[in-house]
Amino acid sequence: MYAIEDAVKYNRREQIPQIVECLCSDDELLRFLAIGGLQRMTGQDLGYKFDDPDPLRLAAYRRWRQWTIDEHLAPPEQAYSSTMFPPSRPRPQW
Repeated sequence: MYAIEDAVKYNRREQIPQIVECLCSDDELLRFLAIGGLQRMTGQDLGYKFDDPDPLRLAAYRRWRQWTIDEHLAPPEQAYSSTMFPPSRPRPQW
């Protein structure tokens, strides 16, 4: 939670992908802080509401993931750590 506050305070946009991952937390407070931080840093919420049912949060989480890729903050192949909302594309098997 302090890391989110720090990222927002100092506008550390490179930390946005990690904040996006917090949108998947089981902790409602952490999700609330994460979306608030993302809104302050980007001016957008992409339809994410911290207390929405899982399917709605999943759709909004995926929009945030795609946003990080489109903004060149995360590479397309980045492995996201969320277990609640796994990446929409399977990782390649090497």
